Amino acid sequence: MRAHLCVTDLGAAPLLLPFPQNKQIVSLEEMVDRIKAAVSGRTDPDFVIMARTDSLASEGLEKAIARAKAYIEAGADMLFPEACRTLEDYRAFQSALSQPNFHRDVPILANITEFGQTPLFTTAELGASGVSMVLYPLSAFRAMVRQAEEQRQPARGVGRSALAFPREHAHSPFAPLLG
Repeated sequence: MRAHLCVTDLGAAPLLLPFPQNKQIVSLEEMVDRIKAAVSGRTDPDFVIMARTDSLASEGLEKAIARAKAYIEAGADMLFPEACRTLEDYRAFQSALSQPNFHRDVPILANITEFGQTPLFTTAELGASGVSMVLYPLSAFRAMVRQAEEQRQPARGVGRSALAFPREHAHSPFAPLLG
């Protein structure tokens, strides 16, 4: 896996959950400057600079694609278009950022999170729509929280853990995961 930096066109407001509907984005010029600064500081040629745009919701698809092209021209290696609501949105970004419409094929990331703006498309649907990479940023965390809650409730009532593992198996299933 390569190291990367995600440069966003969001303004000063922090990312909040749930996502605010009217996110403020910076000007095209400021975002291009952000990307150029990241590119100028890159010391490892394998270090990936990803441009995230939240402009789709506020500026529409045509302007979001124009921004995306400018971000790639400024030196970003890949694109993260936030809050695509349809597979057609991804297809439009992919078409605009691939040959013969663009000078190279640009990898596109989809952010798939429960309760987000983007529907829970399958990886097959996303792949067929030109998405190169899918991010599930909170799925495992939400599953762990649910499991922890299920574990905690019986323990409160009976005063002990509801899960009973034989002592010799207490850590073995997790050893490969923990290293």
